[in-house]
Amino acid sequence: MKKMSLLYGTYAALLLIGGIIGFLAAGSIPSLIASSLMALLLVFSIYLVEKSKPSGVLLGQAVMLFLFLFFGVRFYNSLKIMPSGVMALVSLTTLLASSYLTKTQKTLSKKRR
Repeated sequence: MKKMSLLYGTYAALLLIGGIIGFLAAGSIPSLIASSLMALLLVFSIYLVEKSKPSGVLLGQAVMLFLFLFFGVRFYNSLKIMPSGVMALVSLTTLLASSYLTKTQKTLSKKRR
């Protein structure tokens, strides 16, 4: 599950960096708080994944789905590529990659039996 942890960690870092940039560029405290909270949830999901708890993958995917919908709606309403469009695309891509890794892991586990 190292790949899953790396995926979640990279996504969490991207969220945190985006929140910091939003704060520095526009003074957006809500952006900083929200990105920190989402990154913290992803770090917790990494912890759960490393402990081989299925709830870690579920939590990570739930965060990604929420963020995809959040940024997707913002992009739909504003049609601004940055940051809404990019983050919607990154969230969806990360969610799909997580789903693929989960399916691949389950397939490998069945073959080993």
